Amino acid sequence: MTSEPPGWSSPASGETPASGGWSAPAPTATYGGPGYGAPGYGPGYAPRPLEVRPGVVPLRPLGVGEIIDGAISTMRRHWKLQLGLSAAVVTVVSLLQAGALYLLYRNTSGISGGEITGPESEPSAAANVAQVVTIVIGQLAQMVLLGILVFIVSRAVLGQDVTPAQAWAAVRPHLWKLIWLSVLIMLLMGVVIGIPILITIAVAVADASTPVIVTVAVVGEVIAVPVAVWLWVRLGVAAPALVLERTGIAGAMRRSARLVRRSWWRVFGVLLLSTVVSTILGGIIQTPFTFGAVLTGFDLDGTEAPGVWFYVLTTIGTSIAGTITYPFTAGVAALLYIDLRMRREALDITLVRSTRTGAGPRA
Repeated sequence: MTSEPPGWSSPASGETPASGGWSAPAPTATYGGPGYGAPGYGPGYAPRPLEVRPGVVPLRPLGVGEIIDGAISTMRRHWKLQLGLSAAVVTVVSLLQAGALYLLYRNTSGISGGEITGPESEPSAAANVAQVVTIVIGQLAQMVLLGILVFIVSRAVLGQDVTPAQAWAAVRPHLWKLIWLSVLIMLLMGVVIGIPILITIAVAVADASTPVIVTVAVVGEVIAVPVAVWLWVRLGVAAPALVLERTGIAGAMRRSARLVRRSWWRVFGVLLLSTVVSTILGGIIQTPFTFGAVLTGFDLDGTEAPGVWFYVLTTIGTSIAGTITYPFTAGVAALLYIDLRMRREALDITLVRSTRTGAGPRA
């Protein structure tokens, strides 16, 4: 059984910070250290004391570079645990994706030069379903892995080590909530993107002219994509809130929305940067495996199905890339959540007190 320091739980709505938990130092107190002052901190809080760094990041509001560096430092410090968990999850997902690729290429091997040459030239229903299922399973697995890695990062911030048993015990009660949170977020994003598509289909069925159909499709997606991005950022720290504050699905989503409010552009920048970095890093890792897979005899003309080595090499490349990039993106999300609470709720003061009094989380 695990216990959290007072700061991990969210303060009650309208609650006045109490002594030993959310209270800030008296405004008349004096502190040393350059760079501390009112800018960037919540209203009513005094300047922070000298920098305290028991773990991978200092216990104060973080810069973008410090968030990225903290995620990398956590990977270095807990590489066996993080990479081991990621490898186990990603390998299973990659094997499922390889199966979907097999169904897809097996059923498109009759396409040559843009012409259909056989009854098996179009993806079958099984291939399409397999692709959708693997995408969904991959997202669900990534969310569960995110929850486990968030717990590890929260301990790394306090300079504490975590065993696999402790990480699993902390996240296990929230496992189904993490899964349903992922499903709900995917559904929301799907609805936002899908509504313009359905409207376009309805306009096409109504025998509208081609310019009208194209206009409706373009305008619909121009509106839908920004809304989807807004939702993605708004719910960007819902998983860390669910795990660390032990709240429900709806509570985690509301909590994320409250923390991101007035910091939307900053959160968007951090999430976008971590996505770009992980995508580039994953691409670099996968490139030699993809190149090797093509050299094994993959027919670019599409007249023959790939051989077994194509699936082996692509699966290995995807697994290694995911094993490295998943902990990085999870670390960024966890540190972003902690940073937002430091800025909005003076969480750093509570964590500094917990580290000094030995009241930090214990397994």
